[in-house]
Amino acid sequence: MNPIGFGFENFDGVGLWRDTQNGKPIDPSGEINSTESLNGPLMGPVELANKLASSEEVATCVSSQWFRFSYNRTVTSADSEEGCGLDLANQAFADSGYNLRELIVALTQTDTFRHRHAVVAASEGGGQ
Repeated sequence: MNPIGFGFENFDGVGLWRDTQNGKPIDPSGEINSTESLNGPLMGPVELANKLASSEEVATCVSSQWFRFSYNRTVTSADSEEGCGLDLANQAFADSGYNLRELIVALTQTDTFRHRHAVVAASEGGGQ
């Protein structure tokens, strides 16, 4: 039911490390699935962290999430085109060695940040 979560079995309900539960050794083996490049077995939280930290797929996801949060909207197809806001942020993030501070700065250097899109309001009055 929770293949990735089994990698965290050594942590109890309050986050304390344990090697046994009810006198039996804990098996922290888990599995990553439903990704493009990370699927496979893992042994504990350190291996999971290392896999995530070295993944370009995760780095792109981090950029997208910061983009969504920073601009308070979803990514559109125009944002994802080469040379546009998200693409530029992804490239700057990669060029900086995946430094989060540089990603935040990069997000402020895009046209998406500098220019607002016009929002067309629905007509008031019920079609009169």
